[in-house]
Amino acid sequence: MFKTPAQIRKELACRIIGQTEAIDFLVDVLEVYQAGLADPGRPLAVVLLLGPTGVGKTHTARTLAWALHDDEKKLLKIDCGEFQKSHEIAKLIGAPPGYIGHRETQPLLSTDTLRAASGIPGGISVVLFDEIEKAAPALFDLLLGLTDTGEIRMADGSVTDFSKSIIIMTSNIGSAEMDRILNPVFGLVRERKEHIDFEATAERALRKRFRPEFLNRLDRFFVYRPLTREEVFEVLKREIIEVSLSCLSKHDVCLEVEPETRRALLDIAYDPRWGAREVKRTIRRMITIPLARLINQANPRPGDVVRIYGKTAKMEIITA
Repeated sequence: MFKTPAQIRKELACRIIGQTEAIDFLVDVLEVYQAGLADPGRPLAVVLLLGPTGVGKTHTARTLAWALHDDEKKLLKIDCGEFQKSHEIAKLIGAPPGYIGHRETQPLLSTDTLRAASGIPGGISVVLFDEIEKAAPALFDLLLGLTDTGEIRMADGSVTDFSKSIIIMTSNIGSAEMDRILNPVFGLVRERKEHIDFEATAERALRKRFRPEFLNRLDRFFVYRPLTREEVFEVLKREIIEVSLSCLSKHDVCLEVEPETRRALLDIAYDPRWGAREVKRTIRRMITIPLARLINQANPRPGDVVRIYGKTAKMEIITA
């Protein structure tokens, strides 16, 4: 790892909004690893991220990969919705010798795929098990060994070593209960979010859904709370910056978005049920697509400025 934990912390905080506790934990894990004090007999960390959709659970894993390797695609992602049947576990560890397709099966949790996710030889790999609650019981049996010893024995007898991996699992378990607390059906006064014990609500839901031996393998679990309006506004501003940088790098054209337009976009995008996902859809619909149409039709010259103004995000080109 060439970056210091302090640099990693700064990069994570720049892209993950409102989830400082999880950031602090991940940086502490990297501190222990860099000091050479990590337990060699298990993964560097096993973390479960809980919370409703659009609050940044999957984004955290991608951002950690980006901070470690400058590429958010440098992670090994397992979409657990694809493993709802026990026989589908063969996709992860390979088919046993003698079965049809044994040699043709390319297991997803092999040493080669883990090495590809580590960025550099011997580097840290981020392994994401997304929406873990959808997986078949056989996958949890597999995870028991992985999280305890840091190894998985493949169908061909080889062993995949996860001792330099950070295992991140995500789940929506408990989200329905949290939503009922925040949005009571019978008109009760809604509590302030900081006074609601989301962790206790999530832990009760976890104990109903998962076996104790699985929960005992976790180093920590974190509950990602619904994003506030101010936090969604931060996400919106960063999405606008991404569009601006893309416009500048590809066309040498600057983008100026008026404050009134930003507030109007926030009014459209802010929905506690969908978190940051609605921001991306709003930016695409209100800015990216009209901007692409304007660039293709008007063909602005390098140095021109595209001004976006008004509550309906009108656009005009200001010639340099």
